[in-house]
Amino acid sequence: MRPSGGEGSLRSWAVPSLLVGAVATLVDVGVLLAAMRWLGASSAGGAMLGVAVGSTVAFLGNRRFAFRSSATAWVPEALRFVAGTFAGMLVHAMLVRTLADRVGVPVVLAKLVSDVCVFTFGQLLLLRLFVFPARRKLQAIGRARAAHWDVPDPSLETPSARVG
Repeated sequence: MRPSGGEGSLRSWAVPSLLVGAVATLVDVGVLLAAMRWLGASSAGGAMLGVAVGSTVAFLGNRRFAFRSSATAWVPEALRFVAGTFAGMLVHAMLVRTLADRVGVPVVLAKLVSDVCVFTFGQLLLLRLFVFPARRKLQAIGRARAAHWDVPDPSLETPSARVG
């Protein structure tokens, strides 16, 4: 049984988007740790690489599962996602660097705190309002209904209007 609220409700996109974000975060942290350990990356560099890979997982997962985008032209969505994520990635890297290198917070904890601050709530709004805006779906529904305006509704016919 589907939760009440329909496709436009907060539940229909926010919960799946947060779940996709959790998976992307696991990928992100794995890449961060691998980059620091095996590539000798700095905390900021490893964080940026982790965000780049994790963001790819997030875009594909959100497009498929959370927002169920049916747009055939995925490039504009991807470009908006990249622009928003790049801005967030810069803020995120600075926050990880500040917490890990200057304050002394362990890098994984610094990363997770930065994720919550930058990518959980801010990214969620960015996805709904900028990357996968709901208005497209509403416009498509409006166009579909408008195309059928001239089809008579048989339930509205009066007995005298029927021929037969």
